[in-house]
Amino acid sequence: MILSLLTTASAFAPSSVVKMATRTMAMVAKEGDMAPMVTFKCRVRDEKIGGDNPFTWKDVTSADLFKGKRAVIFALPGGMIISIFIIIIIIIIIIIMIIIIIIIIIIITIMIITSFYSNLLINSLTWI
Repeated sequence: MILSLLTTASAFAPSSVVKMATRTMAMVAKEGDMAPMVTFKCRVRDEKIGGDNPFTWKDVTSADLFKGKRAVIFALPGGMIISIFIIIIIIIIIIIMIIIIIIIIIIITIMIITSFYSNLLINSLTWI
């Protein structure tokens, strides 16, 4: 939960908060550790606004969210997944290009062989 909140916070927070959150996330957390102090920007319903989008931004600290509660923190390497996805796409593009080059070489070879044998056939027919 904290990771998704930190990710959300990094999207809306100033760069100083993001750097602090990144440094905090890089630490190894042990059982019983306190959640890092981070301020999150959250959308909160505000009935005074009315209309189609009755929400406003509110600052919520990690102390407010986790005070007196236990939380399970886990992480997935999101940046790594994107990098692997891009590498797989590049490999697929390279494989497709190699297949296209092989097909072009086969077509050119067939055209050369066909041209050679058709000229040979024409020449042999003119001697008859």
